[in-house]
Amino acid sequence: MVIKLYVDSNVLLTVWFEKRDRIDFFEASVDLLEGFYICRFLLVFSDVITREISKITGLDMQTVENVLLRRFREAGKLEKVTVTHVAANEATHLASIHGIHRIDALHAARGAGIKVKDPRNLV
Repeated sequence: MVIKLYVDSNVLLTVWFEKRDRIDFFEASVDLLEGFYICRFLLVFSDVITREISKITGLDMQTVENVLLRRFREAGKLEKVTVTHVAANEATHLASIHGIHRIDALHAARGAGIKVKDPRNLV
């Protein structure tokens, strides 16, 4: 069985841009992303994540998918999901019940499995 794992964009951006201002978070993020290659985890991302990273980096969405996520795709460790109207409504409902950010709830609603805001929570 393959475990699908959603990782928030801040984990990906921390590693890609080597943000070491919080070294503990940087190291945990690196360990988590490297874990995709030695484990049976599948990185799940959505068009929302692609758009968010594009906005933050200034890269177009195609470049984000083709360049920044290439290593995961080549390793067969990447699955893209598309946000539907039904999922967006479910996310709004989950966010209100659990007091979390709507976008984070949106990814959980897409059935990505585990929502990880801080990769240390997986240890």
